[in-house]
Amino acid sequence: HGEVRIYKVKRNSFEVRYKVGKNRKRETRRSLEEAEKRANEVLNHFAECQEPIDSRDLQMFQYLRQKCEKHGTDLMEVWEFWESNAKKSEHPIGQVVADFLDDQIGRKVSPTTVRTNRARLVPLVASFGDGKFPIEQITTKLLDEWLVGSFENPTTRKNHRAMIVQLWRWATKKEILPNQQFTAADQTTVPMAPNKDPEIYTPEEMRLMFQHVHAHYPSAVPALLLAAFSGVRNAEIHRLRWEHISLTDGIVMLPSEITKTGRRRVATIPPDALETMKRWHKAFRPHPSEAVAIDYTDREISKARKALGIKLRTNGFRKSFVSHAVAFGEKSVDKIAEECGHAVAVLQSTYKGLVDKESAERWFQVPQSA
Repeated sequence: HGEVRIYKVKRNSFEVRYKVGKNRKRETRRSLEEAEKRANEVLNHFAECQEPIDSRDLQMFQYLRQKCEKHGTDLMEVWEFWESNAKKSEHPIGQVVADFLDDQIGRKVSPTTVRTNRARLVPLVASFGDGKFPIEQITTKLLDEWLVGSFENPTTRKNHRAMIVQLWRWATKKEILPNQQFTAADQTTVPMAPNKDPEIYTPEEMRLMFQHVHAHYPSAVPALLLAAFSGVRNAEIHRLRWEHISLTDGIVMLPSEITKTGRRRVATIPPDALETMKRWHKAFRPHPSEAVAIDYTDREISKARKALGIKLRTNGFRKSFVSHAVAFGEKSVDKIAEECGHAVAVLQSTYKGLVDKESAERWFQVPQSA
């Protein structure tokens, strides 16, 4: 046969068409240059009397070759198994990841969280056959090799491990993977990251950010108040509607479908933050069914921080709130942990003594500066 044709099917989409025996093959490329490159690859295979390997399978072929060389396994035996069995899997890792992210978006998980999760899962998909490797066949050993080989920093490796544990548990819940007590991801080695105190914002930095947001991004004010002065998680804030907030009682009611732990809880809004929230609510009059935070709220708060030259602290508002609330002493550590949905032991060991009471008093007075 040995003939390869290129067709432009639509803008920025070209098809490479050829025949292998009686089977017609079609491969799509984004540009004419990529299509021509693939066509030449296929022609070279024909010239050497070889059946062309779909370039989408090429990365998997190379991956399996490396593993076979390392373990002394026959490459063609493994490849034939992949061709006849693995490729027929209904659950390639790439599709599972896509479904997982779509599920998070559907459940109104914070856009920031979804972006972070996507960024952490892209290397996983790329490393396992460009997403074609079946999730059922990714073992604990393969995951450990991927984590160690991809991420030298223990903290980075720990974060990516937490991400795949979450993905594997989700896949088990959706019956993509068999139901078992510990998934392949659960059994991977936990990296030993060095312990260090959490990084938090100072009252002075918080005052500057709050004033900037209040002046330039008023729609982000409620989200910032809840994050910095009530300790509600960012993902939970993005699921909240105004009907969940009682300005009369100064509380935030978080039903189980909103919280990270799946347990209902109630958080309180401190007096100064509550007064500012009431003034904002009176000025903008949001409907009870409206979301407290809009999609670009995080970007607006980030713009304010960058404009002021303040260094990013990961999850800094919640960590800062907990640290200052513990030092303030108005509530017990147990009560703070209950309202934040935090483990008491971790809160005691991690946040106690980070700031003094004077700093804590200044922190909770920040909303007065608006």
